[in-house]
Amino acid sequence: MASFYRDTKYNTIYIEQTVDGKRFRRSTGLKVPADKWNADKYRANNNLVMYEGKVVNSELKHLEQILNEAVKELTEKGGNLIRLYEIYDEKVLGRRLIKPTGALFMPFLKDYYTLLILDKKSTGLSYQTTYRRLEKYFDGNEPTFSQLDMAFYEKFGRFLEIDCNLAVKTISGQWKNIKNIIGKAYDQKLHTSTDYTKFKRKDEISQNLSLTQEEVDKIANVKLVGHLDKVRDYFVIQCYTGAAYVDITKVTFNNIEDGMITFFREKSDIECHIPVHPKVKEILTKYDGTLPKMMSIQKYDKYLKEVCKEAKITGVFNSRITKGGKKIKSSKNKCDEVASHTGRRTFAVLQVLAHTPINLIMLMGGWRTLNSFDAYIGLRGIQGKEKLAELEWFRPKVITEITEVKPE
Repeated sequence: MASFYRDTKYNTIYIEQTVDGKRFRRSTGLKVPADKWNADKYRANNNLVMYEGKVVNSELKHLEQILNEAVKELTEKGGNLIRLYEIYDEKVLGRRLIKPTGALFMPFLKDYYTLLILDKKSTGLSYQTTYRRLEKYFDGNEPTFSQLDMAFYEKFGRFLEIDCNLAVKTISGQWKNIKNIIGKAYDQKLHTSTDYTKFKRKDEISQNLSLTQEEVDKIANVKLVGHLDKVRDYFVIQCYTGAAYVDITKVTFNNIEDGMITFFREKSDIECHIPVHPKVKEILTKYDGTLPKMMSIQKYDKYLKEVCKEAKITGVFNSRITKGGKKIKSSKNKCDEVASHTGRRTFAVLQVLAHTPINLIMLMGGWRTLNSFDAYIGLRGIQGKEKLAELEWFRPKVITEITEVKPE
């Protein structure tokens, strides 16, 4: 049975219903303030409540009827949750949803990330975040793909920068998701616009934290018990394999053959090959070849900071990012900045400093392109500092004392 949900932040009313254990939810395009909404009855207080010239309760009743018809059609003809969205949208619009220039952008994006989340793909949450920011920007409107032009690019870019106060790198990630979605719809012939190819992604070199070998050793050797001991072992595995948080427990004896760990990255589905470090083998032996079940990333990051404090990881991490259109500098304690991605980044940086060929580091860590690897660790900066340190001109000169010889 359909019900209606009011978003307390934006006053938007959503229609929702559970079908075969999965939730269908779609914006009605209507807004009702809190004092005019009856949450118990899922309706406006009375039939006098209007929104943009429409009687809210009448519109809700009409949409409820449409959803009931859509569910009935789905039951009779078969299909999944995505098909239910298509049927519902077609009935609401009074026409077929899929047209060369008329397909709706937001439902397509929502269906895409919903499937990713159902398939337990970590990228699903990234697309969901993009959807929510777009939903706030469009404020109940449903744009077609053809409306996502250069004017949208300029306005939404300013919205992300000023209204959302996001960093340049975060904004770049939003455009990456948007361009990918519009491109997929273009490939499916849902629209003919190519403006999205002109959407440029601005970026800046990462100043993300990585640890030194000495700091990794201190963490590996500090005496810990309970959950902190387990978290420490996870992190050390990351530092010696480059495994991301979602891939840590793939490091098992079952995935080792001929001294090589092999697994597919969850995020990119790229196959990684990493030689087994003695420390990795030692930790796996401790757990009989299989690491214990992973905790949530929130708990992992929290406990990891405690581990670093116990290991006396001191020092200051200085960073500078562009956020909200302004350069922001910060200096924080290293142990407070260590997080799940620090282990993977530490692995990459230590490999670069050990002069491991870049193509082999990318093979071990599953980086697809040199640009993505460079953006992740600031490769050019690391290599540049090494070469600068080797310049002879800056090294102390050895001055040989000249002894004056007097003639006899």
